[in-house]
This record gives sequence, C-alpha cells and structure tokens, in this order.
Amino acid sequence: IPHMSIYRGLEEIYSGWKLPKSTFIAGLDAIDKHYQSLSERYGYRIGTPEYTVNALGYYYLNNDQMEKSLKVFDENLSRFPESANVYDSYGEALEKKGQLSLAEANYSKAVEIAEKEDHPYLNVYVRNLERVSKKLTP
Repeated sequence: IPHMSIYRGLEEIYSGWKLPKSTFIAGLDAIDKHYQSLSERYGYRIGTPEYTVNALGYYYLNNDQMEKSLKVFDENLSRFPESANVYDSYGEALEKKGQLSLAEANYSKAVEIAEKEDHPYLNVYVRNLERVSKKLTP
C-alpha cells in the first residue's frame, strides 16, 4: 500500500506535466508557454527540452512544412548549440530541402561534437555526413 500511495501521490503532483498533443501541434510558442506554466507551478525554471523542440521540427518536416521545420531546427540550434543531435537534425532538413552544402556543414558539426563526447549516435552522424558528401562530389 505505501508504494501505491507514493505512486498515486506523484501522479497527482505532476498531473499537468505531460505536454498535450494539441499544445504540441499548436507550435513552439504554445510549447514554451506550457513549460513556463510548469515553472510557475513548481517554483523553478523548467525549460522546453531539446528533444521536444526537435520533435516539433520533425513533425513539420514529415508534414511537408519545410520552412516551419527549418525555423524550429534553427531555434533549437540557438537554444542548444552544443548538441550533436540538433546539428544532425538541422542537416537532415537542409538535405531534404536540397541545400546540400549547408547540410554537409551541419552534419560535420554533429560529427565533431559527437566525437568529443563519445556520443552513442556518432556512427549515424558519420553516415549522414558521408551520404551528403557523396552527393556533393561530381
């Protein structure tokens, strides 16, 4: 019984934590407002996570909203400039748009950061860089 009480208590305390799908689809401003309201509720700063912003970028990318996707990925870069994943994601959007030189630069930055961190997705970033580099060589 004590374990269940603790579990249910935590569920109640953090009942508003989960980002509603409608808020996610509404865009980055709505997402940021959600995390701002969590910050006010819990009394400490809770920033919008990198993976949430990234997921929004992919949502737009997969729904053929290229300009929104690029804008969101660019914003994620400004928020998390030391993230290999963010550079890789931005590179993917640029590659899909056909901006191969810019994609290559972002993939390269992802590899550079990932090598320093011994990142678990380093091989993925390297493959992405190699793929776009092959497209650029005549």
